Amino acid sequence: MSQNTLLGSFLSNRENRILISSLVAIAAIIVAVNFAERETTDLVANLLYIPVNLFFATTSVILTIRTKEKTLRKFLVFYSFAAISWFVAEQYWTVLELVYHEDVFPSLADLFYLLGYVGLFGALISIVFPRLRQISIDVKLIGIIVSVFFLIPSVVLTSTVLEDDPLARALSLSYPILDSGLLWFASVILMGFTWKKNELMYYLTFGILFFIIADTYFVVSSADETYYVGDPFEIFWLWSYVLFAFAAYRGIKSASIFDNILKRTDIDIRKVRLPLKYRTLLTTGIVVVTSLITISLLNSFKFSLLSSNEEKVIIPAIYISLIFVSISTITGLLFSKKYTSLKSEFEHKLAGDMPSISYEIAMVERQIQMLETRNKKNSIITLMSIVILVSVLLTYSSMSFIESSESSRLATGRFTIENLKGDKISTWVTWHVPKDEQLQVTIINSPGLSDERINAIKEAIVSERSIILENSFVNKYPPNEKSVFYEGWSGALRSISEKTEYPIPTNFLVTTSEKSIGDIIIILSTAREADNTYGFTRSIADEESNQMLKSFITIYNADNLNQVELSAIVRHEFGHALGLVHSTDSEDLMYPIFHSTHAVISECDLDAMISLYNGAKSTEVVCRH
Repeated sequence: MSQNTLLGSFLSNRENRILISSLVAIAAIIVAVNFAERETTDLVANLLYIPVNLFFATTSVILTIRTKEKTLRKFLVFYSFAAISWFVAEQYWTVLELVYHEDVFPSLADLFYLLGYVGLFGALISIVFPRLRQISIDVKLIGIIVSVFFLIPSVVLTSTVLEDDPLARALSLSYPILDSGLLWFASVILMGFTWKKNELMYYLTFGILFFIIADTYFVVSSADETYYVGDPFEIFWLWSYVLFAFAAYRGIKSASIFDNILKRTDIDIRKVRLPLKYRTLLTTGIVVVTSLITISLLNSFKFSLLSSNEEKVIIPAIYISLIFVSISTITGLLFSKKYTSLKSEFEHKLAGDMPSISYEIAMVERQIQMLETRNKKNSIITLMSIVILVSVLLTYSSMSFIESSESSRLATGRFTIENLKGDKISTWVTWHVPKDEQLQVTIINSPGLSDERINAIKEAIVSERSIILENSFVNKYPPNEKSVFYEGWSGALRSISEKTEYPIPTNFLVTTSEKSIGDIIIILSTAREADNTYGFTRSIADEESNQMLKSFITIYNADNLNQVELSAIVRHEFGHALGLVHSTDSEDLMYPIFHSTHAVISECDLDAMISLYNGAKSTEVVCRH
């Protein structure tokens, strides 16, 4: 059938003409509102999802209620579940954005988006899996290759915009991973199914592809911070919902669209075969690339939420499991190739029916049996490696993302100032250093923490990166406004260096050593404090001139702290080493007990530094919201 004939046949149907008109209308509305004010664009784009998703949910539910056939009903229950979940997700998103003006990511809307994926996967499985044996292994392999190569750039792009919040991290990576799964189904449907009189496949496949295009653009635009609600690429999200809805709408009008789901015949399956050597290369490539993706995924997290002791167990287990999975999979392919060759030889000799070759037939039979035994053992090794890998990843995930609020709160201990005689004194002190002169900071790494962890400590001091956070993230008022925070003291202090009467330290040289040399000494210790506190700062000062001379920061239980916690504690204790005492705000970095994920330098910390280095003789951090 020619392309013109196929298109003419498609457009001859009234419902398909309505579909094309709907897609054109949606595109026209989105393009038009982009010429209006941003507020109008946001409003119209958000509201447009309501009728589109309502149509999807309504048609799916009506068709499910009407259908009595068991097989089709199973497909439609999953399909309706996806439709309802996405409808709820879009409405929740709209309310958060238009009514409450709150950050929509991460939020409860993400839960319903993910549930929608579950529903769509269930629906696709009910179509594809009954035919899985009929679909050639080559189609499945090519589908995996397409999905994997889509996943690589998606993961790389997503990792560039990973959030500090572990939950946001998990959600950011879950969408491209789930999209790659949908892409596998779309690839298998495109290559493995014939399309003659099968409009359901048109709707589902193009709906999935449009959905993936929109998600991928969202990842790219988030990476360069160009995404906004009403972006023209949102047309593809809306189109995908319309196509999904029309699959159900056509089912209401005519049940024949679902005939292929009910019949499950070989007629609608394409026969695609590749030579064994290409199949072997494809599978080997899949194993290698999948392993690399898994490693890059884990490295994108940099295991920052694992302590040094946990890293020693979990990381080797992951890499060893990946190696065993790769080796055993490739070995299994070689066994398969050899098995196919022996089977062919056995059938050839058996067809000869000559007594003289009966011995050779018996030999080939024994070889086949030995190969089958080895293949079973290899399969067990592969399965065990996969089980170990999945178990370790689940363990890592549970420790990384399902932390209780209590475990993310850190308590610091004493902060004392001593005079040159060693007596404790209660006064304000500052560093007296010429402008831009370096303060030497030395890290004594007694537990032998990794370079990555030492760099995390250094970044808490020398980083100049500033971040803008919603006030609601740090429980600051008003919640719908944003504030500037700093990840390192160097950048924070540089931002106020022109606002103080006396020079403020901004230049820090951070090194590692076994000796207590320098102005500020950070001692990493494996010892534990009885009161479960993690930090202690002792400063030595000239009482008469209120001059800080030297500071010692001790980090306790350092080998059981993850990178985020290490950075947070060092950031807090370094504030003491600069002259600040504790904050009055329970959500502030300088409060005695603080959240590790909220431990960034705030504007009220800097206000206290400005006051201190302007001679106010006050070291307390007072935050007024």
